[in-house]
Amino acid sequence: MVSVVMPGKLHLNDVASLFGGADVLLHLKEEFGGLQTVFRNHRQVFKVIDSHVQIREWWKDDGTKRPGHKGKIARDQKTVEQSTKTKECWFHAHHPQGCPRPATLCTYAHGTKELRTF
Repeated sequence: MVSVVMPGKLHLNDVASLFGGADVLLHLKEEFGGLQTVFRNHRQVFKVIDSHVQIREWWKDDGTKRPGHKGKIARDQKTVEQSTKTKECWFHAHHPQGCPRPATLCTYAHGTKELRTF
């Protein structure tokens, strides 16, 4: 049974229990580095803070700092400005209704023409 302590957030252990067994989690660990890594690598969709995961609320994210890093500089020491538009927007490419943010406000590229390279 999954217990919701904070509205809209689930503890990673509760999410893991939904995957149906240790074999699935082991596969995730071997293939992708684990469940938490999968969520963190898809930070456009998910937000992980203090072992809790939630769907990212784009309308509340102003893009001024890297979510989940408490204002710290990104792991590779790039600033947010340097990493803007260097990856394609997951929502724009995959969601049936597209990205909830206009291209001018989204930190990700809405199509290959917007992609920046260094």
